[in-house]
Amino acid sequence: MISSKFALMAIQNNISLFDSYNEIRNEKSYAHDNPILNDIEADFVVRAMANVLTFLDKIELQIQH
Repeated sequence: MISSKFALMAIQNNISLFDSYNEIRNEKSYAHDNPILNDIEADFVVRAMANVLTFLDKIELQIQH
């Protein structure tokens, strides 16, 4: 399904970002009693993760059809 080198590299690089996301969730969010991430950075993190998930969801839907 993935035909470009860029998209493949982006997915591979995002695997480590998902691991790092857990650190933010545990240490920089309201999930625990810690200082939270500033609004601009929090928005960037959420959008970055959402873009990857949206891309993967679209690929999955295309595979199913």
